Amino acid sequence: MREHDAAVTTLLDAATSDGVLALHHQRLPGRRAAVAHLAITASGIFVIDARHLQSRCAASQEVGDPTDLPYPADLRVGEAITRVRSQVAALRSALSAIELADVQVEGLVCTGSTRRLDSLRQDDEASGVRVVSLDGLNELLAVQGPLEGPDRATLHEFLTAQMSPAA
Repeated sequence: MREHDAAVTTLLDAATSDGVLALHHQRLPGRRAAVAHLAITASGIFVIDARHLQSRCAASQEVGDPTDLPYPADLRVGEAITRVRSQVAALRSALSAIELADVQVEGLVCTGSTRRLDSLRQDDEASGVRVVSLDGLNELLAVQGPLEGPDRATLHEFLTAQMSPAA
C-alpha cells in the first residue's frame, strides 16, 4: 500500500469513533476496478481515490536528468476523477436498485499535498468530483447530515455484502 493511500486508510479508520464507517479496496458488483476507499458518514457516502502528487526530481538520481520534471499531475488526477465519477455512478445505481437513491454519494480525489491544489480544485469542480487534501477530507467527514448511526450501519452491511475485496 502506498504511503498516501495508507494515510487515507488511517484517517478513515480513526474517524470510526466519530461514526464514520469505512471500506477499503473493494470491488463494486460487475466492476473490475477497485474502489480505493468508501466512507459512510452522516452526510452520505464518499467514494475516495488517493493520489500523491510529487515531482520526479525527488526520485531522480542525476542532476539535469530529463526525468527531473514534474509528473503530469493533471493527467493522473484527471484519470482518478474519471474513475471516481464512474464508481459514483455505479454506487448510485446500486443504491437506487434498493430504493436508496436519496442517499448522497460524492466522489473525492484526496491528494497528498496542498501544492497546486487550488488550481486542481477549480479545474475539476465541474466534473462532480472534488479534489481535496487530507485536511479537507477530515473536514468533510465531520459534516453533519441526515444519516443516523443505524442508517450508516445498514449501508455498511449492504455494501459489505455487495462488494468483494480487491486482490
